[in-house]
Amino acid sequence: MDYRAEFLEIFQQKVSRPGSEKLLAWLDTTDFFRAPASTRFHGACESGLVMHSLNVYHALMEQLEEGDSPESFAICALLHDLCKANYYKPGFRNEKNEAGQWERV
Repeated sequence: MDYRAEFLEIFQQKVSRPGSEKLLAWLDTTDFFRAPASTRFHGACESGLVMHSLNVYHALMEQLEEGDSPESFAICALLHDLCKANYYKPGFRNEKNEAGQWERV
């Protein structure tokens, strides 16, 4: 199962608040499922944002205790970086390669 499919499965199973389906529809109009989570650190790769969100979800669910709301945990974890949708734009920078030469990456 790919990251998008896993995200959608969890979200649709755990979240039933009004408007959640509209939010999912909106997510599909963004780059949320393809975007990086950052440009230089965790999830600095294609689909890094959704991958990071799933990692946070799985880590947070390990902390779930009796009386906690699985829905609230899912919302917090899966959507904590929602503001990064459509934020990063493809670009280039110069880096030194192994030979010590600058190259565009």
